[in-house]
Amino acid sequence: VSLAMAVDLLEQEAKGRPVDVIGHSFGGTVALRLAAERPDLVRSLVLIEPVFFAVVLADRPDLPARDSAHMTRYRDALKAGDRAAAAQAFTSVWGDGRAWERLPEVQKEALAARIHLIDAGAAAIYDDASGILSSGALERIGVPTLLVKGAQSPEAISVINDGLARRIPGAAQCAVDGAGHMAPITHPAEVGAAVRAFLDHVPVDQPA
Repeated sequence: VSLAMAVDLLEQEAKGRPVDVIGHSFGGTVALRLAAERPDLVRSLVLIEPVFFAVVLADRPDLPARDSAHMTRYRDALKAGDRAAAAQAFTSVWGDGRAWERLPEVQKEALAARIHLIDAGAAAIYDDASGILSSGALERIGVPTLLVKGAQSPEAISVINDGLARRIPGAAQCAVDGAGHMAPITHPAEVGAAVRAFLDHVPVDQPA
């Protein structure tokens, strides 16, 4: 999902009024940029495990955000043309917690077929290609914001959420016990309850 596609969708659905925007993983980075660049479309913002690793590179350069062991395995496998091995390496950290061997064959095939798309978003998540981090745009986000993470997620996610919370005025955080990166799938009730509690306190006439 590109920013342009997200803008088009929201302009169709919002009908002139800002809406509550929820994004998970890479979708969280799109939602974040949307709030920074098109605040007229956003009433509130929920970011679940946003993978905006540019924050890690800025705040904790000691963490191997770009060159972690599983991402090195992923890139090596992709370079060798082994899409299944690339998908297995990637999902070992960013999957739903199940071992690759336990996934249904149809799911393995779907993941392997699309795994090359991970690199398509690299500039946006690692290099801050849109400039929302370096320009101070995050500090100008003026809508209620909730940052959600799985309590069992990699340290990089905590660094990202903490960094965003420091930059986005008034941003709140919460952690879902027992969950990892795919919290909306593995712990839907808990994530839903956290989002509902947040939205219940967003003013109805929240300005953009």
